[in-house]
Amino acid sequence: MHDLLEQHEDEIVESGTDWVVETALDLRGARPRQESRRLVASVVEFNRELLTEVATGRDKRDAFIEFVTSYRASLEFNISTLMRGFLSFRKGLQRVLEEHEIDSEHRLAILERADEIYFDSIFAMADTYVTKMRKVIEERQRQIRVRDLQVARLERRLAESLLKRFLAPSVVDDIISGRRSIDQEPRSTYCTVMFADLVGFTHLTQTLDTKRLTELLNQYLATMSEVVFFHRGTIDKFIGDTIMALFGTPVEMERKEQALQAARCAVDMQRALVELDENPVTRGLPPLSMRIGIDAGNVLVGTMGSSYRSDFTAIGMYVNRASRLQTVCPPGEVYLSSDVAQYLPSSMLEPVGSLQLDGIIGSVLSYRVVSGTWM
Repeated sequence: MHDLLEQHEDEIVESGTDWVVETALDLRGARPRQESRRLVASVVEFNRELLTEVATGRDKRDAFIEFVTSYRASLEFNISTLMRGFLSFRKGLQRVLEEHEIDSEHRLAILERADEIYFDSIFAMADTYVTKMRKVIEERQRQIRVRDLQVARLERRLAESLLKRFLAPSVVDDIISGRRSIDQEPRSTYCTVMFADLVGFTHLTQTLDTKRLTELLNQYLATMSEVVFFHRGTIDKFIGDTIMALFGTPVEMERKEQALQAARCAVDMQRALVELDENPVTRGLPPLSMRIGIDAGNVLVGTMGSSYRSDFTAIGMYVNRASRLQTVCPPGEVYLSSDVAQYLPSSMLEPVGSLQLDGIIGSVLSYRVVSGTWM
């Protein structure tokens, strides 16, 4: 039997490549021919090893399985490739046995041995493949965790960068860490609202070149933001050169504390503007001046907007009144309503009288803030 199989080795082994010639896309131009030749050579190598096992009857199954699995691991040889090659190989082996009238008992024993060895190899290969795929999946999961961590860090940096434009650093830290949230449904909240506007900015936009104007505006907004944050205020928004700031939200404060911080902030902003006149960015310009209006009351505070864009802001009558007070305030002064004045020392106030503000129903009893020892 050994001599018979050895004599017909080439015929049996090459039978295992028939399927490649007949059906493989790579031999019809889908892959380079060099790769196709490697594919055929691999099938032949597998089948020659198997025939040696079948012909000699030696117990080298473990060695053959190791050969198959190592080949699979190193060359990514497809299990289906081996299966299709084996089926053609088996037909060739069966044909040789039948042509030489090997009795059915011996023929069946040889074919069973081929089946047993080959399928043991296939199962071992499958185990190797599963182990490798498990490692691939674990590595992919690790990469995803690393990527998620990188994305989280990037989102944190972006959030910090955005929030620090409008909130004090300590408040930003609370929001990033989850101790505080500004992503909330709008609700009625008592807070103090301040509007500050740079006088004559429209004229500056027409006389300064773009670069100079940008430098001036950025320096002005940065300087005023630092003052607002120092007094625990929140920048609601910048509207050109106008600054809208809130006291009492999202950083909670008692009403009296809100009034004191807002008034002190306004006076410090006026002082900071005087110092800004000495900055090189303002060289050659007329002295800068600013109007500030402050009011307090229940306003609607929360995240407002659409799914495309939303902002944490405040809206309501007292927001409008603060804006109008700023409009009628003389340059270099600070006007506030009686709703704010009731919480401040009389020594820091000077009555202005009842003002009729544009778009506001009724008059607003107003005061001018004067600096002094209360500061």
